[in-house]
Amino acid sequence: AFGIHILDIPAGTLTPMLVADFDQGSPRLSPDGRWLAYHSTESGLSEIYVRNWPELDKKWQVSRNGGAVPRWSDDGTELIYASMLQREIMAVDFEIENGEPGISLPRRITRLPQAITAFSCTGDHSQYLVGLSNDFSNLPPVKVLVGWGLQQKK
Repeated sequence: AFGIHILDIPAGTLTPMLVADFDQGSPRLSPDGRWLAYHSTESGLSEIYVRNWPELDKKWQVSRNGGAVPRWSDDGTELIYASMLQREIMAVDFEIENGEPGISLPRRITRLPQAITAFSCTGDHSQYLVGLSNDFSNLPPVKVLVGWGLQQKK
């Protein structure tokens, strides 16, 4: 499993921040430095979460059907992410209400014809760079065993 650490470049040290028996990654701090967006597989599926920073004692789920590589808008009012399973780029509105995040339901920004391998965007979310894959030639062959485990009658 991989986790999220703070890298102190001058000291050359790593301090664990979010480490568990499941994967956590793609950390992105909000523009005001108060919120950490990241993906986690704690539910069995990669989903996007937001935590208060640097306390990390509260957590809110952002995505609903899988998510990876979160990106904040320049003003921190929108969070976008890739939904790998649905081949979509999704967005949520993000605002602070009484010190707590108000997160809208996810909405689709665009649907993509191939599998997303990576993406980035401008800070105002007006342009996207998307890595797509439709080359499945390097996948291992599928082997099907027929009748395995069945006893034959004599």
